Amino acid sequence: MKLNQENETVLIIEHNIEFISHVADYLVDVGRNAGNKGGETMIQGKPIEVVRSVESSWNR
Repeated sequence: MKLNQENETVLIIEHNIEFISHVADYLVDVGRNAGNKGGETMIQGKPIEVVRSVESSWNR
């Protein structure tokens, strides 16, 4: 991937946490809800830290 090799940022929006955790360097968890109940950052950081955190919507 040329963008990645040139140290450019690549943003992927995906719902499959198993896939994300294998390819991402950094995650931003915006929760499971939508509309007025969603879109707020729950936790962000390295994939393993985010998935294991009790603050993560993926750890429930």
